[in-house]
Parts: sequence; C-alpha cells; structure tokens
Amino acid sequence: MASKRPATTTGEMKPKRPRENLLLETTIEIVKHYNGDEGANSIARILQPPQSTVSTIIEQGDSVKKVGETASTLMAKTLTRQREPIMEEMERLIRLWFDYLSHRSNSLITSLVTTKALSIYNDLHKKGYEFKDELTFIASKG
Repeated sequence: MASKRPATTTGEMKPKRPRENLLLETTIEIVKHYNGDEGANSIARILQPPQSTVSTIIEQGDSVKKVGETASTLMAKTLTRQREPIMEEMERLIRLWFDYLSHRSNSLITSLVTTKALSIYNDLHKKGYEFKDELTFIASKG
C-alpha cells in the first residue's frame, strides 16, 4: 500500500508556520459576534482568524470577558494618567547611566543610585523641566 504523502528524498522538514497572537480587542469582538448569534465559520470569514482559533475563543468566552473587563479598566487608568516629561527624561538618563556602569563592571549601591537620581532631577529642573504640581522630588530606595 502506497503512503498518502510521498517521502522526501532530502529529508528536509518544512519550518513551522509562525504563531500569530490575537489582540485582546479581536478576541472580545469574536465573543460579541458569537453572542450575537453568529457561528464560528461566519466569524472566521468576517474577522479572518483560523476557524479553530475562533472555536477555542468561543469555548473560553467567560474567561475572555473577565480579562476584557479588567484590561479595559487598566487601559483607562493608563490613558488618564500620563507621566510627566521630567520623569520620562530622568528614566532615560538613569538607564543610560546604568548601561554605562554595567559596561565598566561597576557595582550599583542604593545610595549611589538615589544620589544620581537627585542630581539628574536637579540638572533637568535647571534646564526648564518642571512638574505640573510643583512637587518636590524624592528618590525612593526601592
């Protein structure tokens, strides 16, 4: 009896297709379509993910809804609370300083880091960066 697939003479295997991750919004949209009385095949045709993926998401509909609710509140918090430009610049400069020290194989001590953070803050404050609320900067130890 002949096999269904011809054997390859070189023995090469095809690489696996790369895995595609769906966005949370897409999974929530799949669940909404399913709750709107659409089948898995029609949802797959509309939104373009594989039908098996749609079926799996439909089976996990309750957990997807819970994740969607918590994620939307987290997204709302991050959208409403924007970081100050001085903090963004401070983090960038401290990261550069960390990289510089790690290339020189120097160890980091907490007091050194807090002192450096305070000096960077003072330099940026002199350059014109300011907090919106005019709070004083305190370098934490953790």
